Amino acid sequence: MARMIPPIIAENAPPGEEIIFRKLRDDPDTSDWTVLHSLDLAKHTRIWGEADFVIIVPGFGLVVIEVKSHLKVHVDERGWWLGQEPTVDKRGPFKQAKECMYAVREYLNSRGDSFSILPMAFGVIFPRLEFGIKSPEWHPWQVIDKLALRKSGISELVIGIAQSSIERLQECEIPAGSNPSEVVTESLCAEVVNVLRPNFELIATSRHELEDAEERILALTEEQYKALDQTVHNERVVFMGLAGTGKTLLALEAIRRRRLALPKSHIGLFCYNELLS
Repeated sequence: MARMIPPIIAENAPPGEEIIFRKLRDDPDTSDWTVLHSLDLAKHTRIWGEADFVIIVPGFGLVVIEVKSHLKVHVDERGWWLGQEPTVDKRGPFKQAKECMYAVREYLNSRGDSFSILPMAFGVIFPRLEFGIKSPEWHPWQVIDKLALRKSGISELVIGIAQSSIERLQECEIPAGSNPSEVVTESLCAEVVNVLRPNFELIATSRHELEDAEERILALTEEQYKALDQTVHNERVVFMGLAGTGKTLLALEAIRRRRLALPKSHIGLFCYNELLS
């Protein structure tokens, strides 16, 4: 099971992204992977961009995936018509994925030279369509469609994109760094994740002593992040700790995350402490 960030996909996510989210999360061969979903890219060729999935794979590198959930794709001289959308996409999904990859690369390189050895690749997934179209604008190995997902596991397909990209760079005599299996270590991957989605969270809580509730900011510790992840993957979790160690804060934050992901959910919080309640 991959580490998914965020660990829950929103109810209103496109159906194709939900399919890929679950496949990446549940594939037994992605246990040491980290998957960033809906990574916003402030520094992009356009005003704002978003990468559907940024997958960090130890031993291989980083793969940016664009997912197209549509049941119909039409391309003419004007561009890409996706599903029932009334406007044309002049770039198309492959350019979109490539632009996102370069935006990620530029940001990582701005944060340190250690990321220059990280191989990067991009691809497009059509989880609800068979996409057998060939074009000089993309390589066949950059496409994952419904048929491929039926035949192979998502881990094998993503690694195929990463490996083929490295081989392509070598064919063009462009250095892809040293042997990826040696340089793309778990520690480097963890550093990439921390830079792209740093572990911080700001929680505003009201001070009940004041009628005009003054807000203060609480930062979750690394231990609390791990504890919150456990609440996602387990139906029942018991946390034990002394007074003031943050048990109530964990409960409130778990509720907040659940409501963000499932706005229509009904949640009960039971407190057997008169002072706290």
